[in-house]
Amino acid sequence: MATPPRSISPSSAGTFRQCPKKYQYSAIDRISQPATTATAKGTMVHRALELLFSEVQKGDRNRQLASTMLLRAADEHEESGVFDEIVGFPGKEAFLREAEVSLNGYFNLEDPNLPNTILTEQRIAQVFPEVTVLGIIDRIDQLEDGSLVVIDYKTGKMPADQYLDKEFTALRTYAAPIGQEMGRVPVSIWLYYLSTGQTKGRRCDENIAEVAASAILETYSEIVECCTTDTFEPRRSNLCNWCAFDEYCPGEAPVELKNTRSMR
Repeated sequence: MATPPRSISPSSAGTFRQCPKKYQYSAIDRISQPATTATAKGTMVHRALELLFSEVQKGDRNRQLASTMLLRAADEHEESGVFDEIVGFPGKEAFLREAEVSLNGYFNLEDPNLPNTILTEQRIAQVFPEVTVLGIIDRIDQLEDGSLVVIDYKTGKMPADQYLDKEFTALRTYAAPIGQEMGRVPVSIWLYYLSTGQTKGRRCDENIAEVAASAILETYSEIVECCTTDTFEPRRSNLCNWCAFDEYCPGEAPVELKNTRSMR
């Protein structure tokens, strides 16, 4: 029988809902996933914006300083060995040019000197009797009336409208612990798609936060059940083609993906 995890994050809960077997490999068996160009770029751009907001005073933030912060983030990646993990890594200079596209996209969205940003890369936790919900929030702004707004940066493409709600799931889950730690839940949550210069927002309140908290606890109950029975069933979909664990998975890929998976 597998031991249930003592904590859960919105991203790991999303992995379980996508495919319980993938969740087992990553969260229970803890098989490491190699860095990819997309994940490394996303981490770098997030880090550059964190440094821009946390180390540069409001009024002095500009595009040139953001590029300097991106170079720092790239150096951190290089020192940690992240670049060595990426299959087909194009080289640091080419990689930086790709990351610059996302950084430029941010400056097309807003002037970083306008928002009243009070927290960046904020770690949060909400303790329930069953499990602790953990997460990291990219940015929290405070409006003139004292209300809070949550910002989440995305370096990938914005999905079609029918899939957007999934993108907001994590932010809704964060609303309750934010309310617990800061005395008020956010009034709105926003997704910033940097590469394409698009934004999407949703309102938030205490009821929405409670529903999101209930949903992640329900997911955790399903995880416990899978641990108890030691049964994490693979959930086949087109996403199998990009799964880092396909070499371990006993599940048969959909017919249209078999040839593609064998070529990876």
